Amino acid sequence: GARAGLLRAGTCDPLASGCRAQLDPIGPGESTAVTITLSADRASTGGEVTITGWSGPSITVPVTVTSAVKLVGSADGPLTADGGIHTVRVTEESNGSPEPVTFSSSQLRFAGTPTCSVAAERADSVICTPGANGTFDLAVLIDRDQPEGELGSVLQVTDAHQRPVELTAAEGTSLTIVKPAPADLQLNPQVRVDPPVSGGSGRVSFTVHNEGGTASADGTTLDLAFTGGLVLTTSAPEGVTCTATGCTLPSIEPGADLEITLSISAAPTATGGEVLVRLAGQEGGLSIGVPVGPAITALVAQEVDLVADGTSQPVVLRAALAQPGVDPGPITVSTGTDLVSVSCGEPDATAARTAACSLGPDGAVTIQVTVPTGVVAGPFALTATDAAGRGIDPVDVSAVRIVRPAALVLGEAGVTQPPFAGGSGAFSVTVTNAGDLASAAGQAIEVDLPDGLTLTGT
Repeated sequence: GARAGLLRAGTCDPLASGCRAQLDPIGPGESTAVTITLSADRASTGGEVTITGWSGPSITVPVTVTSAVKLVGSADGPLTADGGIHTVRVTEESNGSPEPVTFSSSQLRFAGTPTCSVAAERADSVICTPGANGTFDLAVLIDRDQPEGELGSVLQVTDAHQRPVELTAAEGTSLTIVKPAPADLQLNPQVRVDPPVSGGSGRVSFTVHNEGGTASADGTTLDLAFTGGLVLTTSAPEGVTCTATGCTLPSIEPGADLEITLSISAAPTATGGEVLVRLAGQEGGLSIGVPVGPAITALVAQEVDLVADGTSQPVVLRAALAQPGVDPGPITVSTGTDLVSVSCGEPDATAARTAACSLGPDGAVTIQVTVPTGVVAGPFALTATDAAGRGIDPVDVSAVRIVRPAALVLGEAGVTQPPFAGGSGAFSVTVTNAGDLASAAGQAIEVDLPDGLTLTGT
């Protein structure tokens, strides 16, 4: 595969397997160096060159033909020993058309690409065929236990004729295998809040991200705190275990996110609070504000007339709840005046201008209202606040009115038929109901008659 070129001292006449050099005269005791130039076929790998002289044994010179292929590569990022696939863009430089090259390694594994073929998944060798522009993508799998060092030092590369080829890094780049950075857990400031109502439930979601190059340890802890009447009830997803003071996390892979959802409840007196989240051993953290809305959206009274007679009378109030099944706590009702008093429960309970009453399971409560005699008839007024002290709006008591009790009043009276001695006569009197309610049956009027007159009927 090798062809002889020119001698330093003259020409080299071709022979079947080499050439014969014609030397110029050499003086006694003198020496001359004879240089033979060679050219190698693209497929040649070399061999032994035999030089035969005029006396003495022949001389054998081993000649190795090196590959004309040069490979220059640049990685798509750090060659991190993270168990993942890393792509190296390789450019083949040669003195002819691009030719296939073979990569093999006892430490690394290879994956197929459009320009590189493998015999199996995680193969220990791969054959890459450059495109027309001489480039191809080499996909290398670097296990986590791979030592640091130059990529080329753990690769064996040969050209199409099994001649060794060197892979070097493109200028300004590196093909060094490095250990991944340690796990670095961070709290994403973007959070989601599903606000509860007083006495109800809600949710808070936040994300833990691993910015490091190594999976985090299983059992990493997270500190929690709840303020403003908020209480933890459950947590998700599976693998995350939380208490009122913290969470235990599963391992998080490099670059991965873990979204944690905390289900919370709010006390009936809560109007807002915070969920405080901090990775154990780190400064800062998240302060997640949680607004708490009113549990009662309206309070409506059933229709009833309150008689201004100084007696205790029931009024049924029914609450509209923002969420089913919430515990809104007690409400405080007020008449706004010392003239009209209110109490909770039994009619004989102590009445005052205000009263704190607990709702029943159905959201209703019966209050006792006392309207003294003499209070002007008309609409009934009532305001209310919830357990957190927020005004309930609306409080609809339009179906309740204050009315006067029945009040019978004697009006005009006169004789309609004068009586005659030994006979009969009649007189009449007008009775008017000056109240707002019908008088009860059986109300009586008394008639005093002078001597000699007897009442015979009405």
